Amino acid sequence: MTTSLAPVPATGLQKLWSTRLWIGETDIGIRPSAVDELARPAEVAVTEYGPDLILTDPTDAASTLAAAMQAASGAPAGRVRLRVQLCRAGYSVGLAYPTGAWAAWCVLATAGGSVDADSGMLSLHDPRAGCAAVGVPGLPWGRPITARPAPGLTVVHPGWLAYSITPVDAGHTILLLSADIAVGLPETDRR
Repeated sequence: MTTSLAPVPATGLQKLWSTRLWIGETDIGIRPSAVDELARPAEVAVTEYGPDLILTDPTDAASTLAAAMQAASGAPAGRVRLRVQLCRAGYSVGLAYPTGAWAAWCVLATAGGSVDADSGMLSLHDPRAGCAAVGVPGLPWGRPITARPAPGLTVVHPGWLAYSITPVDAGHTILLLSADIAVGLPETDRR
């Protein structure tokens, strides 16, 4: 299901944090069996699935994320590599970098709740020299951009931005779609 996309408005965050991002909601369909996976107990913090097992239309999901990348960057999107993870208690990612020119994150579904509002929160970090030293009260410079996991939340950012995910609390489960997006490759090379 393709969704109408618009970048973060220039009057808001984009004006203060000049790196081009796309933060919004998408409606990427998941199979009914994926919802069953959210409730299934597991002994590991993360389980990875092939996109075909979870998404109703992986090609459409790739096109939706490519369109968000194009809306943010103005550049043509190329190959989109999708990855689906079911994240449970204890899952976290320390400071890391995506492997694509652009990266996308989409929360497909969540289950349970958390006492900590930051459970499974995505943070984007500017790695440029001096950024961490520019802590102006009330402005985003020197601080990460954060997004709490909610179904449909989609964040698209350049691959040179670092990211982290805070630990997922007990009883909280997140079905997460991530993508690495190349720039300028032929459109037929998607997925």
